[in-house]
Amino acid sequence: MGRKKNKWFKKIVLFYRYVFKFEVPYKIIVDGNMIAVSIQKKFDLKETLMKTLDENVHLIIPSCVVHEIRQLESKIPGIVQAVLKYKIEECTHGVLSPDTCIQSYIGKKNYKKYFVATQDKMLRFRLRKIPGAPSLFFDQNMMLVDKPSKASMEAYEKVYIWFIF
Repeated sequence: MGRKKNKWFKKIVLFYRYVFKFEVPYKIIVDGNMIAVSIQKKFDLKETLMKTLDENVHLIIPSCVVHEIRQLESKIPGIVQAVLKYKIEECTHGVLSPDTCIQSYIGKKNYKKYFVATQDKMLRFRLRKIPGAPSLFFDQNMMLVDKPSKASMEAYEKVYIWFIF
């Protein structure tokens, strides 16, 4: 028997929208393994993200991720063509590993309000240390939004205390 679809992700998205001032269309940085999984599962990535977040989205694929994807072309045919239909953002730091590149986009406080779509558990773990850095991932055949991290909740509590007094 399949899992019931959780509706808690809508509350999580609203949390980021009101506490951290995320604006529509949501900017989503996508990494190579998320694109590979969406191709293997035959999902249209942008449509799936729009359906999950219930808003319009703007996908951003860093050139470091495209460099990684070009290496995957022999294993997953058609992955490069799938990527080229989205906006490729040129990295100013040169060619880095995709994880390091995405972390450089987010920075220490995610001032530019990016979501990160990734299947990499280590990257998601590192993003959880940054307040206001939400991540999205596939679990079985459904896209999920990671619950707010401890760092995000602590940042929320600091803001909430100011409103009480």
